[in-house]
This record gives sequence, structure tokens and C-alpha cells, in this order.
Amino acid sequence: MKIISKIQCTNPEPQFGGDNCAGLSSDNTNCNLGPCPIDGDWTSWSQYSGCSVSCGDGTKSRSRSCTSPPPQYGGTPCAGQDTDHTNCNLGSCPSQLMGLGLHGVPLLVAQP
Repeated sequence: MKIISKIQCTNPEPQFGGDNCAGLSSDNTNCNLGPCPIDGDWTSWSQYSGCSVSCGDGTKSRSRSCTSPPPQYGGTPCAGQDTDHTNCNLGSCPSQLMGLGLHGVPLLVAQP
């Protein structure tokens, strides 16, 4: 980009046979020589991973990256986290019958 400055010979104007102002009547100056900053933006979230356990309380996660586009030329990085976690398989595991105890009462053991 160029900025063109016009210079006017008006302060004061030449009068009574005086000479015009010396030099050029305009000046060209280059500006913004570098690329403009590009702020980073997130990709879409990935699918959630499988749950960390097959029963009982567990977690699963998903991720994203700051590459759509990545920050460049002094642009700001993405705000927020690149990983998200959530709970899954909430509740206890089913019990397993281990046999019969006193008076025929079932003996149950919770699965880990």
C-alpha cells in the first residue's frame, strides 16, 4: 500500500513575483510492508473417545487444534482449551453372584 501526500504551496503563496515552492508537489510513501496479523481459530471438536471403563464411573475426552488457521504474523492464539472431558458410564457395576451364603442368601460382589 502507498500513501500519497500532496504538498501545497500556500503558506504563504508566492506573491509579487516570488518563486514557487521548491521540491515536489507530492510524496509517495510505502506503508504496511509486512503481512497483516492472522488470528488463530479452532478446528471442529473430534468425536469423543471411548469411555475409560466398561462399567462404573469413567471419563471420555475429545480434542481440537488451533490450526484453522493457525495464528500468524502476530495474530492472537485461540482462546480456551484444546481438550474437553466428560463423565461416562455413571453408576455402579452390576453385581456378580458368588454363591449362596447362610440360609440361602445370595452372596453378591460388585464388579470394579
